[in-house]
Amino acid sequence: MSLLYLPLGNVVKELQIANEKSGRSRRQELFLQLLVPVYEELEGYVHALVVNVADADDVLQETCVTLWSKFEEFEFGTSFRKWSMAVAYNCARGYWRDKGRNRGWALTDQVLSKVGHIYEASVEIREIRQRLLDECLQQVSSSDREIVRQVYHDEVPPAEIAAERRVSVNAIYSRLTRLRQNLARCVKRKMS
Repeated sequence: MSLLYLPLGNVVKELQIANEKSGRSRRQELFLQLLVPVYEELEGYVHALVVNVADADDVLQETCVTLWSKFEEFEFGTSFRKWSMAVAYNCARGYWRDKGRNRGWALTDQVLSKVGHIYEASVEIREIRQRLLDECLQQVSSSDREIVRQVYHDEVPPAEIAAERRVSVNAIYSRLTRLRQNLARCVKRKMS
């Protein structure tokens, strides 16, 4: 089960379209291979740092443009995720610095840094919970795992699953409710 179902940003889409039209260079292809897997997290990070949705989208676009323009400075063998987060952080700092000049108030570097650390910690907790959920899923029957996969990964409607299994829709909903409760208890037990 992956949580990476959000669409890519306009900058990434435009880069992909431009690359397809002109024939991708190796550099562009490599950039996209590194950016696409971290894009959703980068988007969440920028939105946490900037808060205002429209401004955050602008900062995210600026971040992607900066990542592309400074891509030659990226050291291969290091973490593209960490590098892109640092670029995003600096773009957010610039946003708050400009906002402070224009409106007389802004988040300080200290507050912005704390928000960034809190976001990072929440990502780590989500990753741990996802790993524990995967472990707990291995403990349920293959039939139950299949229902979870169909509903949450393949987005198959419960009514369709019920028809396929020749049971009532209420039976599928009841089973899903029990599964969610059992999985939540399992994750909670493993977290403590």
